[in-house]
Amino acid sequence: RHDFTFPPILLSRAEAEADVDQCFGFWERLHPDLLANLDAEDYLSLKAWCRGEALEERLNPDGRISDRDLAWILYRAAAGFRDGHTSLGWLERLTPGNTSATRFPPFRVAFCNGKWLVAGALDPSLPGKEIVRVNGREFPDFIREILDRCSAETLPFKAVRFSWRQDFWWYFSGLCDCLETLELDYRDPAGAEG
Repeated sequence: RHDFTFPPILLSRAEAEADVDQCFGFWERLHPDLLANLDAEDYLSLKAWCRGEALEERLNPDGRISDRDLAWILYRAAAGFRDGHTSLGWLERLTPGNTSATRFPPFRVAFCNGKWLVAGALDPSLPGKEIVRVNGREFPDFIREILDRCSAETLPFKAVRFSWRQDFWWYFSGLCDCLETLELDYRDPAGAEG
């Protein structure tokens, strides 16, 4: 067995802006009704955000951006159309396991009847309990950056997209990568919190 490491592809800001323009140009040419759920001003703001503020936040000190960070921006752009079918599929089947740099929570998530539930966990007492907070943050707020990148019209649809590919989303977001501990506050079916 041999493990391979793929270094990130680094792009100059000009290359990243060209990729953003190409992506938006693709949507403009092929989308049946690009402005069905947002107006022209919102569309132009979304495009400007991708080329400006979003890129600026993700640039390395040398003025370059990784392909993963650019994909993170473009996922948000695709979800901004709020139509459920405009999305990207960046390496979604190449999610690595736990490493020193990539971490996953010790539970699986499901969304049912408006609640985030533990679907499975290393701790056998947790499945079926509602996830209230993670590290002191309300769970929907904790995963807000992920939900903002799930292309869908409604929260339940976003939740389904996250749940189906949560290994990818935990990896791609890096939400758990820097955490020393993960503190879960939950509510059991009887309403008791723990």
